[in-house]
Formats: sequence, C-alpha cells, structure tokens
Amino acid sequence: MTTGRWYVERYEDNGSDVTADFFGYEFQFYADGKVDGIKNTTTKSGTWTGNATTLSIAANFPLSAGDTLKRLNYTWRINDSGLDYVKSSTNVPGGTNVLNLRKK
Repeated sequence: MTTGRWYVERYEDNGSDVTADFFGYEFQFYADGKVDGIKNTTTKSGTWTGNATTLSIAANFPLSAGDTLKRLNYTWRINDSGLDYVKSSTNVPGGTNVLNLRKK
C-alpha cells in the first residue's frame, strides 16, 4: 500500500454506485500510518491502519476533509488483493459498502 498512489475504482454505498464522487482523487499511504487524499492541488490528510490478522484496513479522515473522504472512515474487510488492487467491504446499517482500490 505504501508504494505508489491509489484511486477508488469502485465505491458502492449501500447498493448505490457513488464511484464518480471520488473522480480525480488519488491516495498516498505512508508507513507511519498517515494517508493523503489528493485532488488537483488540494491535499487532505488522515490516518490508516492495516491488520494482517483480521485482513482489514481502517481509514480515518477528519470532518474537515469533506463528505467524500469521510465515506472512507470505516474498518474494511479485505476480500481480495494483489500487488495493484484491493477489494474490500464493510457492513453499514441496512446493508454493505464496497470499496475497490487500484494502484495507478
């Protein structure tokens, strides 16, 4: 995760495809637990953690990062991954959110 930039390839919010909300964003993950959401010349910083035991990743962007980035503030179960992609999901009230990341 900490090499290269990533983008949201797919995001479903309780069955609704909202991938377009993330258009133009790139994400840079750092080994120290920081993550930057970058769009054009604007960078919003948050934190992330990965857990190999539970096959999960969690993100936390502050309220000031905006509604789009706050949609990432869950613990995501990794369902599949490779060197250039991560497919994950999380349970939300009334359903499931799906997040797929792809390395640029």
